[in-house]
Amino acid sequence: MKLRLLVVLAVYLVLTAPAPAVAADISLYVNGAPVYSDVSPEVEGRDVLLPLRAVAEALGAVVFYDEITQTVYVNKNDLAVEIPIGKHTGVKNGHAILLKAPPKIINGRTLITREALRNALGVKAIFNVHMNCILVE
Repeated sequence: MKLRLLVVLAVYLVLTAPAPAVAADISLYVNGAPVYSDVSPEVEGRDVLLPLRAVAEALGAVVFYDEITQTVYVNKNDLAVEIPIGKHTGVKNGHAILLKAPPKIINGRTLITREALRNALGVKAIFNVHMNCILVE
C-alpha cells in the first residue's frame, strides 16, 4: 500500500511540475544558416521576440532605423515595410498590417514577435523548444 501511494505521489509530482525554463540564449537560423546578433531572441509570455535587423538582413533586406520617428524601414526587391516601435500597426507595401504585440527596443535593437515577422516579411518562424532555437523560413 505504501509503495502504491509513493508511485501515485511520484506520478502526480511529475505531471504537475512546472515546465523547465528556456535557456537565455536561443539560437537563430534563417533558411538553415545560423544568424548571430548582439541581442538574442527572448521569450516573452507565450511568444518569442526576434531581432528584426538580424533576421531581415539575413533574408537579404536593407534595414534603416529612423530615431526621430522610432520607425524601422525594411526594403527588399518589391517589399517595403515600415514598423513603428510601440505601435500595433505597421505598413507593408502601402497597406496597413496588424501587429498583435508592438515591437520594442531591447539593448538598442528592435525585437518583434514571430507573428509580426510573418505579417511584415511574409516568413514563418518556428520555435523549437527542444533544440532551443528559432527556425525562420
